[in-house]
Amino acid sequence: MNGNEQQQQQIQVNIDNTDAVTCEECNNGYFTPAVMIRRLSPLVSPTGQEAMVPIQLFQCTQCGYVNEHFLPEELRHAKPERTNDQNS
Repeated sequence: MNGNEQQQQQIQVNIDNTDAVTCEECNNGYFTPAVMIRRLSPLVSPTGQEAMVPIQLFQCTQCGYVNEHFLPEELRHAKPERTNDQNS
């Protein structure tokens, strides 16, 4: 099986075997993709230059909260604050 065939295969999932995910703050069930940006210091960067590292996560559409399990384990202590525009 080549790369194209692997990309075209879709996993069949019975929706009855899934659990709903809701916001841990407001119980809303809808999320939007968001990106957290982390700065990599030139001192530890493999290129010796500053780099920006994007981290994909999901943010509640109602209150802007990011559930703990949407973050990589290493970043759960540095959870982003809600954005002001989400609360208006």
